[in-house]
Amino acid sequence: MAAVADPASVESSGNIVTLVIIQSIPLPSGKTLKDVYDETYRSFEQESGYQLISERTLTIDGVTAYENIHRINVDGVTKQERATWLEKNGKIYVILCGTSPERFDAENRNFDLITYSFQVK
Repeated sequence: MAAVADPASVESSGNIVTLVIIQSIPLPSGKTLKDVYDETYRSFEQESGYQLISERTLTIDGVTAYENIHRINVDGVTKQERATWLEKNGKIYVILCGTSPERFDAENRNFDLITYSFQVK
């Protein structure tokens, strides 16, 4: 897992407003990327603090990827997040870009740069 935060977005409480997390997990045997993606968001939909904004399919690093933009409230803090899921070489990669809902549109260009330049080596 790798995480990057915008130091200018740290609030006085210590909460980091803008961050990017990239994690990889093995693709479970007998499942597809779409299976794992669907299962994950089906369980999130049951949580009261989760609100789906949009979903789409795109291409990242030459493979099909799934994007989920949502708002989530954790411990009274609302974040808007864009999660992009792709699979390469038997691993699922999730690029999670998040910030406050008010800053999301302004940060989207930076999130695009990170997401669309992502490559598995």
